[in-house]
Amino acid sequence: MIQIKRTSSAPSVLSTSSAQNRYNRPSVVKALHKMQHGKCCYCEDYIPDSGRGKEVEHVRPRSKFPHLAYDWNNLLLACTACNGAKSDQFPTSPGGDLLILDPSDPALDPEDHVSFIVKEDGDIGLGSPVSLEATLGLAIPRAGSPLGEETIRTTKLYQSHHVKKRRDTLRGLRRCYLGLLYEIKKASKGESNAIKVETLKNELRDFVGGDKAYASLARAFVREYRLARLGVHPNL
Repeated sequence: MIQIKRTSSAPSVLSTSSAQNRYNRPSVVKALHKMQHGKCCYCEDYIPDSGRGKEVEHVRPRSKFPHLAYDWNNLLLACTACNGAKSDQFPTSPGGDLLILDPSDPALDPEDHVSFIVKEDGDIGLGSPVSLEATLGLAIPRAGSPLGEETIRTTKLYQSHHVKKRRDTLRGLRRCYLGLLYEIKKASKGESNAIKVETLKNELRDFVGGDKAYASLARAFVREYRLARLGVHPNL
């Protein structure tokens, strides 16, 4: 999950139409899809801009906050799995503070609260609803973040289909990383191919781009393996 920079101008249909489902109109969906680089606001999987496979998400559920049903700042786009998992859940503290992450909140960076296990021997961290057999690619609270833990639980980012897709991304990351290490080792023997080295670095940089699926997973990988020392930084 990465921070989503919300566009300031809301689709006009939200204020000019009186239809009860105007939050779900094509112009709203397309605006959200573009704003989110075509990704689910929670799991970061790619979603279509039309047809099935995505749903308009109300951060504050319209069943509990009907006055925010058409509020642009309360709308995001989620895949059907994440939207179905969250449903109308809205965990709050006794003081009324939201206990899950709103990816479009400019005051909170989701990557400070949600991370992933990117090594086979990674520590699973706080109590997880899945077994230790499936730790690679698992979403975990970063630094024990309560916000991260509740967000993972509420949106079910621990589910196996999410983990499987993250593992596929990790395979690509590892292939590039190991290839880069191999080329660097060759360089130490005077056999370096500078073009190959830069190509592999660019491939790794491409994974962390905000428009890429599972960018936050890739950034966790870059941090874990300290790739900034090789010129590949977690945030571009």
